[in-house]
Amino acid sequence: TFTANSSTTPGFWKHLKFETQTIDAAYDGSGNYSDGTTLQYCNIEYSVEGIYVDNASIYISNVNNTSSNNSGSAFFSTSSSKLVNSTFGNISASTGSSSMTVTACTTGTFTSGTATITNSTLQSVSLGSGTSTIFNSTLTTFSGGGNIRKSTLTSASLSGGPHDIQVCT
Repeated sequence: TFTANSSTTPGFWKHLKFETQTIDAAYDGSGNYSDGTTLQYCNIEYSVEGIYVDNASIYISNVNNTSSNNSGSAFFSTSSSKLVNSTFGNISASTGSSSMTVTACTTGTFTSGTATITNSTLQSVSLGSGTSTIFNSTLTTFSGGGNIRKSTLTSASLSGGPHDIQVCT
């Protein structure tokens, strides 16, 4: 658990920061994590931002980041990080140069340039006009473009294109 010394006030400390010097996460031919920087099986509490990734790619798995000053935020700049089985209040990735992979995650707001989102529950999703893939997920509000399959969308605004939407409610 990453937490404040004695305070239970959100925003007591800043964030876990991963930068250019970080060894980028590597994956095998099947896309499974094999080497590099990872953050797994931990809680992040009472921070300002939770996780900040700048010009690096890390593998995040089974992380609970909900009690920070920004509602459990994670910020990614120029990143191709993977998030798996994790809970965040908000996720924001640079819309120009980030391509996020999100699997089995729960989050409030998710913003990224492009993304592959699978088996996740996201409250508000905003993606760039690049080719994103959303599969078997529940999105309350969605704006952007891409391939959407076997997902539930409460409200959608499509941009860019082309779009491939199959078996959605």
